[in-house]
Amino acid sequence: MIKRAIVITAWLVVGHAILGGLYWGLLQIPESNVFMLTLSAVTALAMLVWAGTVEAVGVLGWTHGGSAMSAVAAGARRAAWIVPALVVFGLLWLLTGF
Repeated sequence: MIKRAIVITAWLVVGHAILGGLYWGLLQIPESNVFMLTLSAVTALAMLVWAGTVEAVGVLGWTHGGSAMSAVAAGARRAAWIVPALVVFGLLWLLTGF
C-alpha cells in the first residue's frame, strides 16, 4: 500500500510539474499574430488534456487488481487515443485555412 502511494504521488508530482511547465510556456507566448494565437490555443488544449490524463491515471492507480505502475501504464494507454485525434484535427484545421 505504501509503495502504491509513493508511485502515485511521484506520478502526480511529475505530471503537475509538466503541467506547470506548459503553463509557463503559455505565459511566454506573445499573441501578436494569428500563428501565436493558435499556438496559445493549442497549448491551452494540451494543458487540459494533460491535466485530465494526470488526474485520471492517478485515480486509476488506486484501483484494485494490479500494481500502481501497471495502472499508470494502462491509464497512459487509454489516454493515447488523443494523439492521433489531435493530428487529424490539426491537419483538418490547416486544410481549411488553405
